[in-house]
Amino acid sequence: MKRALLVACLSAVAGLSQAQPVIESAEFDYLAVPNFDCKNFLSMTAIDPGPAGADVTWDFSSRKLVAGIRYTAAACPGDSDCGTFATANQVLKTNISTKVFFAKSATELNQVGEFSPSSFSFSDPMKMLEFPIAYNQAYSDNFFGSGVVGMRSGSVNSIIDGYGTLKTPAGTYYNVLRQKLVENTVALTSGQAIQMRITHYYWMAANQHHYIMSLIVNETINSSAPPVYAFSYVSPESGTSIEDKETLAATVSLYPNPASSSFTIKTGHLAAKAVTVYNLLGQRMLQRACAGKNAGAALTLDNLQLAPGCYFVKIDTDKGIVTKQVVIR
Repeated sequence: MKRALLVACLSAVAGLSQAQPVIESAEFDYLAVPNFDCKNFLSMTAIDPGPAGADVTWDFSSRKLVAGIRYTAAACPGDSDCGTFATANQVLKTNISTKVFFAKSATELNQVGEFSPSSFSFSDPMKMLEFPIAYNQAYSDNFFGSGVVGMRSGSVNSIIDGYGTLKTPAGTYYNVLRQKLVENTVALTSGQAIQMRITHYYWMAANQHHYIMSLIVNETINSSAPPVYAFSYVSPESGTSIEDKETLAATVSLYPNPASSSFTIKTGHLAAKAVTVYNLLGQRMLQRACAGKNAGAALTLDNLQLAPGCYFVKIDTDKGIVTKQVVIR
């Protein structure tokens, strides 16, 4: 029986790259990574976002950029401009004096305002994400906002149109989801109406906590101006690439394996933040927070009450995510 379970577990691992990733609200949270850096580029030359679909490989590894922006996340209240946006609980700031304010919940991420350098507030927020994020998830939403420079109104149509592997100059990322969000906007400034179609492509992965890469195509409908392409990716100084994850995985141990009603995790020099156990269908079976656990401290999960079989154990540490497999007898 034990051998059969081990064979089943190994077979499941071999097919793991084909599994459809899912990102929960807690796994995309700006506040979890207070500072990160992105490389950015504006172009009038078309940039191909790559195909939609399952098990796609998007390769942008040769598109190395120089110019960078530092992003800083903070909770509201806390920032000096939080009072302008009553419903905001998060703000994302840049080192070029731009701030974007969000209202985040377990089910949604909504943009409620921005400050650059004057304030702009959405009375009907713009929905940026729905949680959990999964392949083929789709939604539509309307928005309206106003500020010193004028008014904006319109709609967004979003679909998670692909998943797979993303290659950037910062490294290779697996189990990545791509969002395609089409924003149709009418901006009224100084009495002049400007119609725009802005197509956003965002690549994201669980526990990166922000977009790994983005491509935004801005088209002015009632103008002969060419589209503008804004390309950005997290720089090598931020996040954890797959090369780093191989080192992390070797640091973490799980025993006994096979196990019955309990097992223990040791994380070496890493500090564990949370442990989540999934079955082979990707369903979350249990989750334990590890607040206050110091680096190197052993964590024992007991009274598991799991059916015999193979499970994936995701360990969220201060340096990144490690996934282990365990057989329950």
